[in-house]
Amino acid sequence: MIVGGGTGLASLAPLTEKIAKQKGCKVTFLQGAKTCSELLFLERMKAVLSRVEGEVIVTTEDGSYGVKGLIT
Repeated sequence: MIVGGGTGLASLAPLTEKIAKQKGCKVTFLQGAKTCSELLFLERMKAVLSRVEGEVIVTTEDGSYGVKGLIT
């Protein structure tokens, strides 16, 4: 499980890609942002995790995308 939001995702995106390359590894990527326009790397993570047994869960504080609330 990888959890992050905002600019903190800059280091978590490459980490997620590296982990997803490992055989038999399941990855759950939880991403949070204030609004849908502030979601970083979302399509990139969806693409990476669609190739393995993984999922992306998104929250936005205003509810404009995914679950309304904080990622924590």
